[in-house]
Amino acid sequence: MLPTKKATLPETQTSPPESPEARWRRDVYVDGCVQLTWRAVLTGALIGGVLGISNLYVGLKAGWAMGVAITACVLSTALWRAFARWGVSRSPMRLLEQNCMQSTASAAGYPTGAILVTAVPAWAMISGQEPSPWWLAAWTILLSTLGLLLALTFWRPLLHRENLPWPSSVAAAQTLRTLHAEGSRAVRQARQLFGAALISGAVRWCMGASFSWWRVPPLVEVLGGGGRLAGVPSSQWTVGIDIGPVIVGAGALLGLRTGISLVLGSAAAFLVVGPWMHALGLLQEVGFREVLMSFALWGGAALMLTTSVASLLLQWRVLWRGAQGLRALRSQGSGGTDPLNGLEVPGRWIAVGILGLGILVAWAGEVGLGMAWWVSVIAVAMALVATLVAARATAETDITPIGSLGKVTQLGLGALQPADAGVNLLGTSIVTTSAISGADLLSNLECGRRLGAHPRHQTLAQFLGIVAGTAVVVPVYRLLVPTVESLGDRGFPVPAAQAWRAVAEVLSRGVDSLEPSARFALAAGAILGILLALLGHLLPRVARWLPSPMALGMGMVIPFSTSAGFLVGAFGAWLLRRRGRRDAEIAEEGVLAISSGMIAGDSLVGVLLAVLFALS
Repeated sequence: MLPTKKATLPETQTSPPESPEARWRRDVYVDGCVQLTWRAVLTGALIGGVLGISNLYVGLKAGWAMGVAITACVLSTALWRAFARWGVSRSPMRLLEQNCMQSTASAAGYPTGAILVTAVPAWAMISGQEPSPWWLAAWTILLSTLGLLLALTFWRPLLHRENLPWPSSVAAAQTLRTLHAEGSRAVRQARQLFGAALISGAVRWCMGASFSWWRVPPLVEVLGGGGRLAGVPSSQWTVGIDIGPVIVGAGALLGLRTGISLVLGSAAAFLVVGPWMHALGLLQEVGFREVLMSFALWGGAALMLTTSVASLLLQWRVLWRGAQGLRALRSQGSGGTDPLNGLEVPGRWIAVGILGLGILVAWAGEVGLGMAWWVSVIAVAMALVATLVAARATAETDITPIGSLGKVTQLGLGALQPADAGVNLLGTSIVTTSAISGADLLSNLECGRRLGAHPRHQTLAQFLGIVAGTAVVVPVYRLLVPTVESLGDRGFPVPAAQAWRAVAEVLSRGVDSLEPSARFALAAGAILGILLALLGHLLPRVARWLPSPMALGMGMVIPFSTSAGFLVGAFGAWLLRRRGRRDAEIAEEGVLAISSGMIAGDSLVGVLLAVLFALS
């Protein structure tokens, strides 16, 4: 049932003497509506946990993460309408109740797994050991919660004082309104998602099941790979097409430009430079790891690093406006005449929370991993600025530049303590995990602001999602990655972690410690990254025809077969969108639902297979 009060923000507003916060409370806020309920939290935790497993699985394989808020809205709408129809529940989930649910689901499924596909695998590959799961869970909760509190210091200026677009937040709010106004769309999308999940799960089972009691021959996961290249079987150069549903589904969400860029990067590394070096005798052994460590990792990491830093510097106006936002910090909710008094988290709570969490982070870093406490303190201070920059960039461009901020942070921490790669990675994890969690909170709060939601209730829902997501993804990570040797092969190439690892090793050992081929790849990747960033900035009309620099670099550190599978999915989604041009919105919803279902079904059955293999 829709709230009776107006739940939309006017397109153009005059300038009455009252503050923007007072106008919002008078015109938009829905008073007396039940929002934070146990069914909202439990539904969000369940859906977010499932989608968090999918993001973890995709992140270990391909280095990407997918947003979960809109998918969670579709699933929960269909689920609780079915419960109401069957008599299990008295009513479907209400609009603002569902808004709290999507905050819980988003926190559980998106930021909690980010550290598990970047800093943790990179640290494990460098140190040769896996961190304790208890420490890992505590570290994830501490850093993600720190990000929430840091973000709350900026929520008034970024959400109430400035007219920022927040594209994903607007889309999520509109999706919720549409689902509550027209239930048939939610039912259709849910059927598409569940159907795709069932099919992709069955395909994954047939590809991965190799038990003595399962007599069916396994399906082929990688097509092609026959013939020879540079005198060796082409399969050793990772030639082929990975048709696993999780790869094809993720490719559909990435888009055609990204898919083509990934294939170009992988082809350059595994089909051109690698065979050429082998023919010259510069590459003795042939295989994914050999190509990766001889030059591809360094070239790809340098490309991603330089294009990230250059793009960030070229957007100096965004950075400057973000830095100016630091001056907007103020005590919140302290006055009786404050229009948001009783609705937001009080400023003194935020200050005490940041101080307490900062102390806990410093203690956990020193006791758990031997990281000097002062490094954690500096990283927490850097996280304040990074959270603001990440939130501002998300609001203006719909992109959270965690990769860029992470690599810039690695450079800064490398200058402070250059000899310790492990400290570099763990210190950077403080900054990036806090930033992604904070940006996710503000994006969800903007969605709630447009619907008239209670911000304190939504923040609490977000925190509960962090706890629930951590409780799911940390055990699943240890199940999928039982040993360090499980990382860096064709099963889990962990491309994002490989880039973090490369930067940390270069900063700790120096460029002179690398092989000549790796040093050349570093220089070539750095030059190419800067050129692509400059061309994209100076010639924006041409930029859409250039390869994506980040995808190009990422393609160099994943197998060619994986990139080809991404391109298959991207091309399939492009065809579906073209066929549905008459109703582009429905076509886009279909692509999102089917792709999300493919990813969820494949990854969940993949985890099930891992459990069965461990027990057999």
